Amino acid sequence: MSTTRTPTRGSTLLLAYFAFVSLGLPDGLLGVGWPSISEDFDVPRESVGLLLALGTAGYLSSSVAAGFTIARLGVGRLLAGSTALCSIALATYAMSPALALMVVFALVLGLGGGAIDSGLNAYAAAAFGPAT
Repeated sequence: MSTTRTPTRGSTLLLAYFAFVSLGLPDGLLGVGWPSISEDFDVPRESVGLLLALGTAGYLSSSVAAGFTIARLGVGRLLAGSTALCSIALATYAMSPALALMVVFALVLGLGGGAIDSGLNAYAAAAFGPAT
């Protein structure tokens, strides 16, 4: 079986690093910030479950569709678009006047995160091949 590697481009590798940061950052920040956010919005602390459920649904949806999306757009465009989605969602989190808006953008954040994860895996597999 022949393995064909995709040439590693510096710009795609740099984009992959930025995408990786946007993938991991929201998880830790929500846990730390939620007690303050729930007080500001005057909602029970258990309301974080809404954000987590919609974020997970978006993550799973975009992960499943990633193969199709990569075939249509390529890994670089997928990572750029997904990182933009995550950035928009996080900016909306920061400026959100109500929990309802955060819940909607939790889905957007999940969509971006799932596509980033799948895109990074596809890029690493194509660029570096299997570990030997």
